Amino acid sequence: MHAAFIVVAIRQLHKSLIFGVMGAMRLHYIGNFSLFLVSMDLWNLGRATWYIITILWVQFHFIAMIVVLAYFQFGDLTGLGFHISGRARYPECDAIYKKPLFALSGLTRR
Repeated sequence: MHAAFIVVAIRQLHKSLIFGVMGAMRLHYIGNFSLFLVSMDLWNLGRATWYIITILWVQFHFIAMIVVLAYFQFGDLTGLGFHISGRARYPECDAIYKKPLFALSGLTRR
């Protein structure tokens, strides 16, 4: 997750270093906000419940940071599956096709 924070800061270097650092700090604060709620024991849910909420919060934040990095890399997330699987060329006829996400690889064929 910290890599995504650094990327946010570096990506803003052409505009302003302050905005980039503030963006990275904001993402870090959002990631750690559940720890603050655990210490406050908001709504008297108990520590065990807050630990479960914290685990889910961190996992959601991790996935969100992966989406942020994918957005920075590809720009448009509508074709993200296409970027992951990529393109291939049939060796016999030179036609280009979208590779399936899951495939079975044999010795000489896929």
